[in-house]
Amino acid sequence: MARSYPGGRVGPDDDGETEFAIVTDVRHKIIKIQFRVPMLWFGMPLEGAMQFRDLLDKHIGNLTQLEEAVETAGECPICEAACYELSSGVVVCANGHGGIEPVMPF
Repeated sequence: MARSYPGGRVGPDDDGETEFAIVTDVRHKIIKIQFRVPMLWFGMPLEGAMQFRDLLDKHIGNLTQLEEAVETAGECPICEAACYELSSGVVVCANGHGGIEPVMPF
């Protein structure tokens, strides 16, 4: 796979553009940032950093609302765990399915 450096290579330890996903893990009450490959560091331009912040804010809101979450009668179609509806209307399962953002390159 060819490496991409949309803003130019920052230095010799810059491995180029990668993808990540931000996941609300309901069971552990944490926000996970998942990368495809191991990383020592990551950086992004201002616009990307603002988008990253907005995604984190959304997931922080989901965890905050978890305190008020209501268990629904439904089960997760992926893992059959109990589902919870947050006050925002977002539905997540006890294993975190449903709180996954689209993969975002940076």
